[in-house]
Amino acid sequence: MSIEFLLVICPDACPVRADGNGVGFTNHTLILPSDEYTITVDAQGCTPESVDVVLSGTSLIRPCVVVFTRAAATLAAPAPAPVPVPVPVPASAPVVAAKPVAVPSPVPPPLNPPVTPPVLPAAAAVKAAAKNAVTKPAATPPKKA
Repeated sequence: MSIEFLLVICPDACPVRADGNGVGFTNHTLILPSDEYTITVDAQGCTPESVDVVLSGTSLIRPCVVVFTRAAATLAAPAPAPVPVPVPVPASAPVVAAKPVAVPSPVPPPLNPPVTPPVLPAAAAVKAAAKNAVTKPAATPPKKA
């Protein structure tokens, strides 16, 4: 006996029965032994009421697909479109006209802004010390006699 794959599609997520026994839920691939089954779903108003299938030669990629749909009588009627209600404006309400406002356009940044190298405080101190330093001649080693 081999295993077979069954996919029962239904608008509602509901239990699936094979020969009256619960085997899983709709919209999921079910695994059953190869055999003949009568498939039903526990949902009100689905058509057809049952489907007879022979499960043989299926795979996980190509399961036997059974589709249940909603019966036309059980479809919910669409909600009516909302009706706009006019709001009365009192005669004493002032009417104010909007004034146009000029909005300045933003100034774009320059394409190549000038680049100045950063001066580090330590580097400035070294430069100042070098400028103020007094240079002493190097000491000469004593002559050998």
